Amino acid sequence: TKPLVAQQASACSLVVGMPEEDTVVFTGSVAKAKRPDIWRQKRVFFCTPQIVNNDINSGAFDARSVSLIVIDEAHKATGNYSYSLVVKAIAATTRYFRVLALSATPGDTVEAVQHVIANLLISRIEAKSEDDDDVSPYVHTTQLEMIKIPFSDEMRTINGVFLDLLRKPLEGLSSGGLFWTTDPEKVSSQLLLMKYQEFQANPTVAGDKRGHMISCFTSGIKLFGWYKVFITEGARALLMKMEDFKSEAQARTASKGLANSEEFRLVYEAAQEVVEGSKETGVNRNHPKFAKLEELVTEHFQDRGDDTRVMIFIHSRDTVQEVVELLESHKPLIKAKAFVGQAGGRTAGLKQKEQK
Repeated sequence: TKPLVAQQASACSLVVGMPEEDTVVFTGSVAKAKRPDIWRQKRVFFCTPQIVNNDINSGAFDARSVSLIVIDEAHKATGNYSYSLVVKAIAATTRYFRVLALSATPGDTVEAVQHVIANLLISRIEAKSEDDDDVSPYVHTTQLEMIKIPFSDEMRTINGVFLDLLRKPLEGLSSGGLFWTTDPEKVSSQLLLMKYQEFQANPTVAGDKRGHMISCFTSGIKLFGWYKVFITEGARALLMKMEDFKSEAQARTASKGLANSEEFRLVYEAAQEVVEGSKETGVNRNHPKFAKLEELVTEHFQDRGDDTRVMIFIHSRDTVQEVVELLESHKPLIKAKAFVGQAGGRTAGLKQKEQK
């Protein structure tokens, strides 16, 4: 993002001491006509990966001139994200460049981490924790408490029918000899994506059967992505994903089969029942951790007053709004405010000046 680009440029100018005349902050606001000259004149570029990828593809930037590419938030290098495409484009023109990839959250599974390693051509890994001597001086004292939230009865009901839905693409892949299990609890969307890319690079079937296998892969990747949303964010977030898909499926023949399946209907109706029940009762039952969050935040302000602040990190902007609505019911004790960027989503985000 643009703010992160500026942040990195500022930090590097203070720490590394690079000559200012050799560096440039490069964002989409720079006119396309000016970019080729900037690429030729400067030596160090702070920019979003989309800028690099677009200018390599248009010929405005010669990828052969790269000697080092530093990638922050490297865990995003999955699928066709620009990080992966940029490294691939540079590697196609020269072998003589280095990649330094940084991430505080490289992945939640071995498969996810390995996928990033493969996409960025990583050959050496250095892992650091807050206990390392060269890290600890910069880490604030923190107290970490993990609270495990068990599934509610409603969540268990959705989970049961969801596992049946997840088995459908796995059964198709297994029957085609492309996957070794039909047990969804042993599979992740990252693992499916990796196998799909292997299949695309070296397809073992042809014709109609190949099309069916591609359909099984793509629907499986989508469904396992939804499953993660359900596990982490609950019934409302899942229902929104499924409603969007149902709308899109009307114009896509390949998606209609999934949207019209009995398994899809059962998951949709189970999630819908929980969401509607929450609205009717005024009690958020979309995920049991919402009740725990409400309890913890309320207790915090009751005990410490209004001279403290609480930050709640949430994966999706739709769920941000759900949490704000939950906590707003405790006004004036809790003054909740959504803090999200402008890109995408159903609700308008904050402009960069407002964020500051």
